Amino acid sequence: MKNRGIAKADRVEHFRTMLQANFDIPTIARFVLGRYWNMATPEQQQEYFKEFEEMIVRSYTDRFETYNGETFIITSSRPEGDHDAFVVTEIHRPNGPPVTVSWRVRQRDSKLGIIDVVVEGVSMSVTQRQEFSSVIQSKGGDIKAFLQALRSKNLTMSAP
Repeated sequence: MKNRGIAKADRVEHFRTMLQANFDIPTIARFVLGRYWNMATPEQQQEYFKEFEEMIVRSYTDRFETYNGETFIITSSRPEGDHDAFVVTEIHRPNGPPVTVSWRVRQRDSKLGIIDVVVEGVSMSVTQRQEFSSVIQSKGGDIKAFLQALRSKNLTMSAP
């Protein structure tokens, strides 16, 4: 992600490939949309999946470009129920204290996929769910208007 010898578009596609291989995006996306998932038509659900993934790719590609010298250390892991586990890591930064990040991993169809990232005790999925719920409510519960807002947000973020 940091290799400046590779075009940004190629770094973005590399991140997209890593995201799709290691995260259970459909599970995360459905959770984040919450009760509004059942209100969306199948076509809206598919568009939402596409725009949700694009939002993640654009957001995190930009963030990773600012990283410099961080290291990840796995500190522990523990089972959570029958299909999940938490893997706890510390991110050591060159100019600051370590940050604790927990990764909730779920086994589905003999494949492991990350379904949540918890940074210093704050769930990224829950935070995103609250944000999306607020946007949808401000749009009068209109999924079509929410999708338009998500598309617009993606367009305002730096292009891959």
